[in-house]
Amino acid sequence: FDAKCGPFILSDFSAVDAGSWWIGDHHQLNCVIRFRNEWIRPWVTAWEDLRSRAIVGWFLCPSPNQTTILRSFKIAAEIYGPPEHVKIDNGRDYDSRMFTGATKRQRRILQKGYLDLPLVQGLYGMLGVGVSFAIPYHPQGKAVERWFDTLDQQFCKALPTYCGKDSARKPEALDEYLNSP
Repeated sequence: FDAKCGPFILSDFSAVDAGSWWIGDHHQLNCVIRFRNEWIRPWVTAWEDLRSRAIVGWFLCPSPNQTTILRSFKIAAEIYGPPEHVKIDNGRDYDSRMFTGATKRQRRILQKGYLDLPLVQGLYGMLGVGVSFAIPYHPQGKAVERWFDTLDQQFCKALPTYCGKDSARKPEALDEYLNSP
């Protein structure tokens, strides 16, 4: 309903300082690459600065996980320093104890006041980074999703191994290309 009928609210990020908010997510690219003698669709884990819309850190991998998040965050933090806040996905790897310091269940208990908040710290807590979770199944809430579409339109489509977003958009010559020497 939200995607097709819900109201769209334009966001004004002019009051947000550059580098203070980063948005992180994974995206599977719509192309195939040769990795360890087989064709795979790679994933990119990226961090985007909310104000400037610049990609501050990214990491390309065969499958996304906590390590790819950590590596892309480390790349960005080494160059720009850590942000004040991050907005992240609700996926298991972003929502892990390593980053937030608590599981979803523990965070629910924290909200009720049963645990001592200073004792529960993940990577973000140790760096003094505030965490905000995106609304599940609501890509409009993460600005980095727009960059993923631009990456697909301007980069992946130019590759001979472009495979399309779905089977209906798969180029007819792709299988022939992948099977050729």
